[in-house]
Amino acid sequence: MLNKRKRLGLAITEHGITAVEVTFVGERRTVTHAVEMPFTDDVNLEHPVRAGDELRHLLRKNGMSASRCTVGLAACWLASREKLLPNVDDQTLRGAIQIATEREFASGQQELTFDYSQGRAGEGIATLIVALQRKIFNQVNELADQAGVTITAMTASALMTAATTTSPDSTATRTVLFLQPHGAELAILSGGCVRMLRHLPGTLVQNADGLDNLAAQLRMVFATIPSATAVRELIVWDSVGLEHSVIDGLGKRLGMSVRCCDAAKDLVATDCGATRINNRFANAAAAGAGASPTIDFANSRLAPARKPRVSKRTMWITGASAVVVATVVLLLVNLLSNQAEVSALETELASTRDATKQAKETVEDVNFARGWYDRRPPLMDCLAEISNSFPVQGIWATSVTVKEDMQVKVTGKAGSEKTALDLLGRLTSNPLLSDVKPSYIRQVGGASKDVSFEISFKFKGGN
Repeated sequence: MLNKRKRLGLAITEHGITAVEVTFVGERRTVTHAVEMPFTDDVNLEHPVRAGDELRHLLRKNGMSASRCTVGLAACWLASREKLLPNVDDQTLRGAIQIATEREFASGQQELTFDYSQGRAGEGIATLIVALQRKIFNQVNELADQAGVTITAMTASALMTAATTTSPDSTATRTVLFLQPHGAELAILSGGCVRMLRHLPGTLVQNADGLDNLAAQLRMVFATIPSATAVRELIVWDSVGLEHSVIDGLGKRLGMSVRCCDAAKDLVATDCGATRINNRFANAAAAGAGASPTIDFANSRLAPARKPRVSKRTMWITGASAVVVATVVLLLVNLLSNQAEVSALETELASTRDATKQAKETVEDVNFARGWYDRRPPLMDCLAEISNSFPVQGIWATSVTVKEDMQVKVTGKAGSEKTALDLLGRLTSNPLLSDVKPSYIRQVGGASKDVSFEISFKFKGGN
């Protein structure tokens, strides 16, 4: 299913606004609503806010809900200059036209806004520079803002309607005349390029004499046209309501054929449907239904580059401030992180305080005991080694002599010679003893079976 899109066409003149809403379904364009708003002493372009309020109310009242619009303007607010330039690239062409605007238009960028159309002309480029009063440009934008619509394009009504008028040959020269109660407008298109746009002042009345002044102006205009774009047919859009015989008389005065157009059937790919519109709405219908215009003041190729809202100095200061703020934030985050780590360590330290106290007490006890152990005489160790060497039973010592140089002499008795020899073996194998020698091992005598012994050695464990 194809989506429906809506677009509003506004044709604005010194005397009022005509508005047409067009619905797009695929390639088909249908006029769904049309309304006219005449200007008054209080509601006009000189008072764009009031005019915008009135237009918004009128659009809503007539069921027109499109939010995007194309605006067509009367040619009386426009001025144009044709320039033939050599064949150059687009950037060079744009620069040349900008220079031409400064030379051809005394008011300049302060009072005018510009755009241009271009097309091939032999080996060069034919351009038409069109200027719009900046005051009108600003007033129309303010009016649209107040009416709640967004301007997507702003052009000349005559150019939009001329481009949208049906023609057997779209590439042929097309001369379109717009007859209006307060004057006429002339647009000439050739090879897809706008060659001429003129406002022809005067009041048109319902008789042949009323066209004499218009015919004279047209002869002067056509006399300046190169032969390559000679006018053979005059396409007429009549919003005054003149008799066809009067318009035919204009053609005879100019020596060319005339084709009168009807808004209901002579706009390309546009269906008026149930909306019956007359030629007063042709410009608005063409604006709403037409393609992107060749001249577009809302999207001008000659518009000055927009200045940045902030200066470079402000941008540098802002950037430096951002760096300082970022640095401070990083330092603050680092400080908070360190504080959190310190708090965690303090908590851990508090939890181990009791264990640390107990460990200190244990160390103190060990150090105290070690001091006593380290300072005891080697005699104690010697006696311990002797005691550990004696068998469990059947042998005993009667005397132990230990000299200062740790020379030891052990005298004793044993129940048998074997037990005494066992003691000798144990003493000899003790690594803390040296020079182990038995002085004697002999029977006690008499009826006793005991033996007496004496063993000498040196204790070296304390050295």
